[in-house]
Amino acid sequence: EIASCLVGSEMCIRDSTQLRHRQGDGPQPTLADLEALFAQVRQAGVEPRITVDPMPPGEPPGAIQLAVYRILQEALTNAIRHGDGAVDVHLAWLPDRVDIEVRNIVGSEQPQIGVGHGVIGMRERAQLVGGSLQAERQGAQFVVAASLPIGEVA
Repeated sequence: EIASCLVGSEMCIRDSTQLRHRQGDGPQPTLADLEALFAQVRQAGVEPRITVDPMPPGEPPGAIQLAVYRILQEALTNAIRHGDGAVDVHLAWLPDRVDIEVRNIVGSEQPQIGVGHGVIGMRERAQLVGGSLQAERQGAQFVVAASLPIGEVA
């Protein structure tokens, strides 16, 4: 099932949250896997505009890497489902935390904030590592903003 998804279509991205729950105890994604995630978004017809500034000062803890990946995975899935065009992704690796922001123009279909499991899951993922996450409409855009503490990096 996952192999067929690599060939990819928008449906694979839309099902990414279901795939996540079936992965079990296998290897967990890291920052190195983000490019493959962004490639899946491109295959779905959405161009992610990615900025990383500043870059990570070292190797962030595995739990933080996983949280960043999962939050981006869900935010990008929502951008594909509910957005209209490109999506802006910004990561800022500061000495004590990583800030994540994902912005997209809201499509004609109005997302129901707080009704689905996606926003709740992202918020819980951030809280598990001691961080916070807000997801809200700001004018014509939907914005997901998270801040995750990273402590000491290796």
